[in-house]
Amino acid sequence: MKQVIKTLSLSVNLMMILVFLFILVTGHSMFKTVSSDQGLWFGRFEYRELDNSFILSLPYYINNTGYFNISKVELITRIEDENNVSIAESATSIPEVEKFSKKLGVHEITVSLQDLASKSPHLLFNESELTLTHILGFSYAYVYSFRLDVQRVPFSWFPPFHNLSIRDIRYDSKESRLITLIYFENLSPMTLRGKLLLKVLDRNGALLGVGAEDVEIHSGTVYSENLKINVKEHITLREVDRIEFYFQTETYSIGPVTVYD
Repeated sequence: MKQVIKTLSLSVNLMMILVFLFILVTGHSMFKTVSSDQGLWFGRFEYRELDNSFILSLPYYINNTGYFNISKVELITRIEDENNVSIAESATSIPEVEKFSKKLGVHEITVSLQDLASKSPHLLFNESELTLTHILGFSYAYVYSFRLDVQRVPFSWFPPFHNLSIRDIRYDSKESRLITLIYFENLSPMTLRGKLLLKVLDRNGALLGVGAEDVEIHSGTVYSENLKINVKEHITLREVDRIEFYFQTETYSIGPVTVYD
C-alpha cells in the first residue's frame, strides 16, 4: 500500500513538474515572439479612393519565432475620433501561423461618408486627429487565448466639406432665380458623388425655393460653382433668412447645414 501511495505521489509530482515546465516554455516562447520588434509589424498605410468612401490598406507581418503554433489569429483595426468614438472597424482572420514561420498580408478598413455623418459629423467639415488602434487576438499552443492592444497610431484627418460656405448670392429677376456661389474643398481621401441641394427659407421657416446639382468631386478638388435656385417671383434678398445645404446619395442624406443666415 505504501508503495502504491509512493508511486502515486511521484506521478503527481512528475505531472506538476511537466505542467510547470510546459507553462514556463510556452510563456518564454510567447514572450519571445510578442516582445520582439519583428514579431508583429505594420507597414505604412495607404488610401484607396472610392465613391463616398475610402479604403485604408495596412500591410502586416507576423513572425512566429516561438516553439508553438499561433492559431485563431484575429487582427482588428479601429478608427476613433479625438473623443474616442469608433468611426469604423474591420477584422482580418488568420487560421494559423505555424512555429518558425511568417505570415504577410494586407489588412483593410473601409470608412464611408455615412459613417462620418452618423458617428462623428464634425469630421465632415473640420480637420482633426484620428487614432488607428490595432487589437490582436490569438490562441497560443492551442491552450492560451489572448487579446492585446498592440498599437495606437495617430494620424491627421482632412474633411470632405472644408470651408463650406456661400460666397455670393444675387437675384436674377428675368428668370426668377437666386444665383448662389457655393464653395468648399474636398480634402478627404474619397470622391464625393451625389446631389448638392440648397433650400432657401424665410424668417418663418417657409420654403422659398430649392436648387440641386449632381456632382462628382474627387479628392483634393476645390468646388466653386454657381447653383441656380428657382424661387417665387419678385423675391428680395431681405426675405431670405437662411440657406440650408444638403448632400444626398441614393441611400442617405447629409444635412441640413446652415450655410447662409
